[in-house]
Amino acid sequence: MRLRAAVLAFVALVLAALCGGGCKFSGGSAIYMTIDSLGAQHRDLFYVDTESIYCNILFSTAKQDSTVDFTIEQTASADGGVPLHPVFAGGEQVPGPGTETVVNFLVPPNGLEIQFNCIGQCVQNGVACPAGYFDDGPDTAGVGATCCDNPTGMQASCAGVLPYPAGTYKCVVQIDGVPQTEQPEFQIQYPPPVMASNGDTYICPVAPPVNGITCVGWVPPGAKCPGYNAPEICTCQGAAWDCGNP
Repeated sequence: MRLRAAVLAFVALVLAALCGGGCKFSGGSAIYMTIDSLGAQHRDLFYVDTESIYCNILFSTAKQDSTVDFTIEQTASADGGVPLHPVFAGGEQVPGPGTETVVNFLVPPNGLEIQFNCIGQCVQNGVACPAGYFDDGPDTAGVGATCCDNPTGMQASCAGVLPYPAGTYKCVVQIDGVPQTEQPEFQIQYPPPVMASNGDTYICPVAPPVNGITCVGWVPPGAKCPGYNAPEICTCQGAAWDCGNP
């Protein structure tokens, strides 16, 4: 891999020098996933509460207008079944001439950012609509969001903080429309279980749970975790945390 990268970098420099950026050479030496935009912290396992997930390519080109397209495909849901959105997210970069430049795409937790008009209230998929509102169904307010319809309401906007959907994914990269053979796979999982001193197993998101706060998507159904207010133990019941004394 190092030899291949070195050869590619050398060729890119030679082509750039010979034709001043007018050449049609573009290529990538590696495609991989990270948690940082610099392309340094490699991962193939992430969690639903991971702060950021990037797909990266080490890219070399002598072209000013070469394009790098990213497509995040979900190949399986959390239970191994068919995903709701096989094409989860996508984006395009035009990095310009360079050698072994890290070019990346920040995977959004809410996938394809397509906005829908929702009059009423917007909630995360799996969260029950309040009384007096009609549940339009999953993704009716955008990917990952449900529109709770109420004709007398105002236009709704969705929450900005959503968990990454648990499942199996891969990053597909195209350079100037040509798919690259390297397609790194990665997993997004719920937070790992932790054994407590009393023998109970807890699955906790980064932020400690509070009674009534949404838990669906952040932890699996039925998960338990110490609450924000000790000595509460919270259980993910339906869509929200139900907290009480142990």
